[in-house]
Amino acid sequence: MKPENFYTGLRKSTEAHRPTVTVGNEGMFRGADHFAIQGAVDYVARQGGGVVHLLPGKYILRNAIFLPSSVMLMGSGDETVLEKHASKTVALVEDCDWYSWSVAVEDAAGFAVGDGIMLSSRRIDEGKSLQVAMHTITGIEGNRLYLDSLTRMNHWLDFDAKVTSLHSLIDAQKVNNILIRNLRLVGNGANNEQLDGNYGAAIFMQECEKVDIKNVTIDDFNGDGISWQIVHDVIVRNCGITNMASLGLHPGSGSQRPVMRDNKISDCNIGIFWCWGVTHGIAENNDINHCNVAISTGHRDNDNIIRGNTISGSGECGIYFRPERSADHTSNRVLIEHNSINAPINTTAISVARGAEDTIIRNNKITVPDAANAIVIDDEAVRTVVEENEIDCC
Repeated sequence: MKPENFYTGLRKSTEAHRPTVTVGNEGMFRGADHFAIQGAVDYVARQGGGVVHLLPGKYILRNAIFLPSSVMLMGSGDETVLEKHASKTVALVEDCDWYSWSVAVEDAAGFAVGDGIMLSSRRIDEGKSLQVAMHTITGIEGNRLYLDSLTRMNHWLDFDAKVTSLHSLIDAQKVNNILIRNLRLVGNGANNEQLDGNYGAAIFMQECEKVDIKNVTIDDFNGDGISWQIVHDVIVRNCGITNMASLGLHPGSGSQRPVMRDNKISDCNIGIFWCWGVTHGIAENNDINHCNVAISTGHRDNDNIIRGNTISGSGECGIYFRPERSADHTSNRVLIEHNSINAPINTTAISVARGAEDTIIRNNKITVPDAANAIVIDDEAVRTVVEENEIDCC
């Protein structure tokens, strides 16, 4: 691999040595916060790529770690903990227009330069739809917070405009060839408001390519565990994701060829949520338990494979095809095979929605109190194949 230099756009020879730097109280970059980690990441990126090794310890993050191309962020296993600080929400006290570089809030106490924040409001003229932008505080004067980028939205007092110290723990935007290894991420969910997975997550990526995440544990994030939007060739393997308020894994809109393999996902609203237009992906050998829905697929999520997963304790459904707004917008050509699904009472093991075409359900082992809830296929599903499944009613 010839990594692109994040700063100059130049490429280094494969013969060039890419650096490894350490971060921690005894590291080359000293500290236990996002400033120390980001400094190391930016240094390595300036060299054309390399490894940032986080030494054992707890790192309290007040902003995301922003990853550039060709960087590996590597911890020391569960001994390296990245934890989000508690969030705070304050209202704006003057209208903020779309071209503003700052916002005035009712109380700036508790915010600091470098903090990641979410600026949000609800457009009354558009059915109170939420509009959100993520920013970093670059300065504070009195009750005014200065931002790293233009707001690009009208956040007016009539729109319930507010600032909340919400952010991802790791963030990647429009980059490629990144690796994340051997970390524990703690969301401190009880002390944080919920963050929508379309704007951030414990690990959040947008418009990227070639991402490999392995041996990462994510606990107690008030939102999604890992969310990626229009990101191609993502691999998530051997990760543990527990107690997400929303989604465990969120392969987001337009993402191609995601691979989710050998992960353990528990106590989430939805374990794996295939969003819109996610195609040619695979969810394989994952252990998904005590989620409301284990695996959800829907809007034009075509040509995907759900294979060899162990699903238990679902609240509503094991594998669920969302009906979507019309029969033309659900999932097609989905292969469901060799899964083991233990569905509790009043729970459906596999539910196929109207309009779903060419679904193949074969060689699955389903344990369910009522055989009628083992495999439920809508009358308007098209060419569904069901063969050689073992159904055990207990």
